[in-house]
Amino acid sequence: MGREPGARAGRPWATVEKVLLAAIALCGVAAFLPWVSLFGVSVYGVEGDGQITAGAAAVGLVVLLVRRAQAGLWFFIVQALLGAIVGAIGLYHAATTDFAAIGVYLTLLAGIVWFAAAAVGARWRPGVLTSQESAAEVEAPSAEEPPS
Repeated sequence: MGREPGARAGRPWATVEKVLLAAIALCGVAAFLPWVSLFGVSVYGVEGDGQITAGAAAVGLVVLLVRRAQAGLWFFIVQALLGAIVGAIGLYHAATTDFAAIGVYLTLLAGIVWFAAAAVGARWRPGVLTSQESAAEVEAPSAEEPPS
């Protein structure tokens, strides 16, 4: 009945947008999981830096849903920066915490996937021809048309 928020009429979600959504969701969930666990005592992500990653996930989700229809280069740059921040926080905690728990590793995974999907999306934006594809179309005459 209604359209998805921010979606162009008739344009399905591109694979890179689905991957971004999955990474953002994973990041949001990981923020509420244990980040440190020792002898049955756990510290959850939202009790520390998980607040930053949950906030980044919220911003990333809003940007994804609102700006998806106009997914230009800046859209993917913002998503890549948010993914890099999340990945850096996950990497920092994975490298410096002796008793890191599942939330840290999922945060690291989410940041890596988020950044990679944004980088791929910036290169091959949904519905936009790359400069090489455009140049190839201009330079190569169609096989159906006889040369003039």
